[in-house]
Amino acid sequence: MEKIKVFDSGLKLIVKKMSGIYTACCGVFVGVGSSVENTSTNGYSHFIEHLLFKGTKKRSALEISEEIDNVGGQLNAYTSKDVTCFYTRTMSEHTEKCMELLSDMFFDAQFDVEEIEREKKVVVEEILMDEDMPDSVCHDLLAEAFYGNHALGMTITGKPENIKKATRESLLNYKKRFYVPDNMCIALTGDVDFEKACDLTEKYFESRFSKKRAEQVLSLVPAVTETQFKYAFKEVEQAHIAVAFPGAEFASDEYYALGIASFMLGGGMSSRLFQTIREKNGLAYTVYTYPSAYKNNGYMEVYAATAPKNISRLAELMKSEIKRFVKEGFKKAEFNKGKEQLKGNLVMGQENPLGIMSAYANYFLKTGEVYDLKKRLKKIDAITPERVWEAAKKCFDFSLCSAVYVGQKTDDFRCVENFIE
Repeated sequence: MEKIKVFDSGLKLIVKKMSGIYTACCGVFVGVGSSVENTSTNGYSHFIEHLLFKGTKKRSALEISEEIDNVGGQLNAYTSKDVTCFYTRTMSEHTEKCMELLSDMFFDAQFDVEEIEREKKVVVEEILMDEDMPDSVCHDLLAEAFYGNHALGMTITGKPENIKKATRESLLNYKKRFYVPDNMCIALTGDVDFEKACDLTEKYFESRFSKKRAEQVLSLVPAVTETQFKYAFKEVEQAHIAVAFPGAEFASDEYYALGIASFMLGGGMSSRLFQTIREKNGLAYTVYTYPSAYKNNGYMEVYAATAPKNISRLAELMKSEIKRFVKEGFKKAEFNKGKEQLKGNLVMGQENPLGIMSAYANYFLKTGEVYDLKKRLKKIDAITPERVWEAAKKCFDFSLCSAVYVGQKTDDFRCVENFIE
């Protein structure tokens, strides 16, 4: 059973005790990512994530790593479009050590100038590594095409030139704006006790806050005002194609309806796109649909990769299969399969302490509500085939989509632009 406490500062604590688990996961989640950045600060959220590992007032970077390695645990972090997370997983007897370490990193990271300059090189290498992966380039370019100049269209890691010009002062000012209690959630899962978790959170976090409120960030619902086709030429063996359609906001009723549609269209080995493009025509190894959802908007991505000579045929089949899905609908058995896949994914994600930790914290930060698996499953069960079809017809509008191509320069690469009507 999950339990929650909201402290006076606005800091949220969520605790989920799991039977049969002997480890504890501790996560500090901050509602900050590239979606609150601008052209000057793009990449700062991710860069600050790196810098919190680079030494505190009482620990060097090596000592931070050794602290967890010495007890056989894991220490890691990630940054997304809208959340930054720092987490540990150890045997439960080391929970207090983990909370103290995370607190030390959170409050007392030194932001040493030499470390900042050194880490700039590391982050730039990470950016260049991503640019060497055509599928990663394809996904980033698609977000840029779909969201245009909105922050959600920017990459999480930022541009190399942005990272290189960042200063200690600009980074600390950015951290000060967003690393505040009412913009945070602490989550503990596994072999954890609620009362102990409350005491540790009070001791290592709540008692140390001085500023209480996050700066209000203007977060407009991005409107698709024009369709865009973007491309990037790379000397790679495959051509990568992706299309984005207007989706639904996170955890809305339409979000679940589109989740079912996504599974039917491209969410598994028996899905329509997989069967048509891979099994029947052998055009691709990878083809799928995937809904990306944020607090007040989202999009549906359709992606595939093939040999450059096959891009016209691949694009033609992708578009025709989507159109057939929208025009003809689907049978009840196909609908039931998609619904069970969506439910199964949710349930299986709740059998891992790290997965639960992220799900609960992300859900609370985005909705202000406690994650309730049974409630979500009940909501999915209530969705009808008619509702899914209506959501699909609204989503898969080729006059509102954006498309991208990443691969070799071919005579017909612009065939991908034909997705847009």
